[in-house]
Order: sequence, then structure tokens, then C-alpha cells
Amino acid sequence: MDFFGVDVPGIIGDVLGPEFPAATLTKVTPSEEGSGSDEPDRRDFPCKALVSDYSETFVALNTSLRGRRRVLILSATLDPTAVPEPGDEVTATDGTGVARRYTIADGGVSFDALGAVYECGLAR
Repeated sequence: MDFFGVDVPGIIGDVLGPEFPAATLTKVTPSEEGSGSDEPDRRDFPCKALVSDYSETFVALNTSLRGRRRVLILSATLDPTAVPEPGDEVTATDGTGVARRYTIADGGVSFDALGAVYECGLAR
């Protein structure tokens, strides 16, 4: 998204991309009816993402988030056709260096006004 002709998501991706670990967004869609499979279709998209806890201040304002985590995905590092949605999965390191698979929670996707970062609440 351009803001007065400036590619803000691209700039943020260039600056923060090297600091964010490599991750994968897996788009999960129900299988086609009549496909002979009950398994959902999965399509992987590489990206840069950071898993973190919600801040204590944020949790104090919304106690339902206590113990929950979120993932921040740099939009410039993600295929533009791959918008994160509830039920999709993110495979990313959680700060320990171990890659884990997380599911995006219902109602858990938001983004900043300039479209630079997707913030996805993760299911428990």
C-alpha cells in the first residue's frame, strides 16, 4: 500500500525483515466437495514473522488474552494473495529457536493502517 507515493510496507519489510525469523503461513481451506478427501487443502507461503506474548498492559485491558500469544507477519515478505485468516496456520520460531505450528484464532487478524504488519492472535 502506497502512502503519498511511498511504499511503507516495503520500507518496513526492508528494515525489519532481517530481524524477523523466517516463517511459513499455511492457508487452510476446506477440500472441494466431491474431491474424495476430507482433508483440507493447504498451501504454504514463506514470510517473516515474530511470535510474542501480549504485553502486560494489553492483557490488563483484555484479560481474555492472558496466556495467549500472537504473531506479527511483515506483509511485504508475504505473497500479496496470501492474506492471513482465522484457521490458517503459521509455522515460526517462538524465541527458543524451535519451530512450532500455531493456528490463527477466530477474530484474530488485524493490520495496521498502512498495511505493513498483520497481527494474528493465536488459538490456545
